[in-house]
Amino acid sequence: MSFGYAGRLLCLSLASFFLVFTSLNLLISLLAPLAIGFAERRRPRLGALLLLAVRLLPLAGGLLFVGILCVPSYLRLEPALDQEQAGPVSVVIALLGVVLCSVSLAASVRALRKSASFFRPAQETKLPGWAGSAGVIEGPASVLALTGVLHSRLVISRELLSALTAPELDIALRHEKAHLQSRDNLKRLLILLSPNLIPFLPGVRAMERSWARLTEWAADDRAVAGDYGDSILLADVLVRCARMRRPPEPLLTSSLLCCNGDLSARVDRLLGRPEPSHTSSAVPVATAALAAAGLGALALHPAILHAVHHALELLLD
Repeated sequence: MSFGYAGRLLCLSLASFFLVFTSLNLLISLLAPLAIGFAERRRPRLGALLLLAVRLLPLAGGLLFVGILCVPSYLRLEPALDQEQAGPVSVVIALLGVVLCSVSLAASVRALRKSASFFRPAQETKLPGWAGSAGVIEGPASVLALTGVLHSRLVISRELLSALTAPELDIALRHEKAHLQSRDNLKRLLILLSPNLIPFLPGVRAMERSWARLTEWAADDRAVAGDYGDSILLADVLVRCARMRRPPEPLLTSSLLCCNGDLSARVDRLLGRPEPSHTSSAVPVATAALAAAGLGALALHPAILHAVHHALELLLD
């Protein structure tokens, strides 16, 4: 099949992204038990951040390879021919890349729509201790969740609002505020954009469950800030809410009872005087930024670009 200069670059980029994404997806599936064990021995906030970085490695690796190595080597070394042939294998791999991107984007759009519709029937109100407006929904259900990604909104059911005392509502809102400050719904969206391609290996799903558990623990720690009285109060709120009926919640929500299967562990941990997490995310973020900058500088070396271009030529032949 023949392509023009831009079409050949697009085919190369899609094929390269799919191959790098799939390889890294397999790698993290195999290494997931080690990553989970390492992360769960850290403070919850740092452990969740580490697991998120590993979980997003296929997406980040594929984008970095295409943006830093594939495209620059092609633009610098590929002659601008009107038409050039591409092998059937490379075309098939590029089409798989299209399918991968389409599936992840479609799943993300569906999740965003469901999250938006979850808030739509709510009646806006102001809650003490919450900076923005909150939405109160009707119906016999226990709901307290943060919905949305860029402009997150708080949703609470009228039944739960009536059932909680002022101190109980305050500690529950502090938990949701911790999710808001950590941008946990945005992180969930990024995970959706990096789908698991190897469902028969349970490592990626186990990593996502561990990340969700550590995320809730981190929000609990930030909410109680090391105060044992607040820990007991939050544990009591969790147990009371768990006994109430709960409707299914969209994927892009951070609710008070997220990961309900881990409720007993959360309660036991709160009753065991959890320490506040003071671990800053600045060090891991700075390390990732330095690594990306180093990779970008390395990619500018002519020998690296020639090697990548040669490999891409072999892929297209």
